[in-house]
Amino acid sequence: MAWPDARCRLLESTEICGGLWMVTTPGHTPGHMSVLVNPPGAAVLLAIDAINCTSEPAEGFPDAMDPATAARSAARLYALQRRHRATLIPGHEPE
Repeated sequence: MAWPDARCRLLESTEICGGLWMVTTPGHTPGHMSVLVNPPGAAVLLAIDAINCTSEPAEGFPDAMDPATAARSAARLYALQRRHRATLIPGHEPE
């Protein structure tokens, strides 16, 4: 990709296809997206870099470009996790 000159379209949270959602989670970087895979009975929430590891929220998001926005995005992911009873997978969790 010829970044930053490539043509791209900024997405808000949107359903890509049945049960596959791109979720806006800025903070780590501008425009960051996470993924909710929500087939019947087995939802998975891929936090990617919005939550690098389970300890990151308590650490204050030290790797984020905008820690306050990162904290709001993490809160949104935790709310989605509860609502969909999803397994949340951080992007770099060593375990």
